[in-house]
Amino acid sequence: MRDKCNKCIYSCPVDVGEENEMMRACVYILVKYERRPCPAGAGCTVYEPRRRGERSKWL
Repeated sequence: MRDKCNKCIYSCPVDVGEENEMMRACVYILVKYERRPCPAGAGCTVYEPRRRGERSKWL
């Protein structure tokens, strides 16, 4: 799950505020203004691979 999410254009690192720990969050809803139609992870149907050097759509 994490590998797929790490490579997705809708994935964004988020600071959870505990010892500078960063977690991945799906920001699909913030980009498309609609709920993601699938669960996060391996079953995700809105996954778009990030191209080399490309940043998240949210950043």
